[in-house]
Amino acid sequence: MAILTKKELTNSEKVQQAIAQVDTSLGMFEKMNTDLDEANSVLEQVITEDTALIAEIQKNIALAQNELKENKALQTKIKPFIKAKGETN
Repeated sequence: MAILTKKELTNSEKVQQAIAQVDTSLGMFEKMNTDLDEANSVLEQVITEDTALIAEIQKNIALAQNELKENKALQTKIKPFIKAKGETN
């Protein structure tokens, strides 16, 4: 039975192997960059949508606060009338 020994690579083979490793690494970086672009696009869309939602919520809060203020002012004005009306009955 023959014992197999690992053949030493030639310098040319070593260079080709190194080039292949670099190409593989560059491919992984390109994929990572593409994946990051896709993730960034999703995040930007979320930010845009949620920013619009916040603006709508803030608008609704301001409207509700103004309406509440007006309602309370009106209640203050009509309380004496209600009280006086109750005293006459």
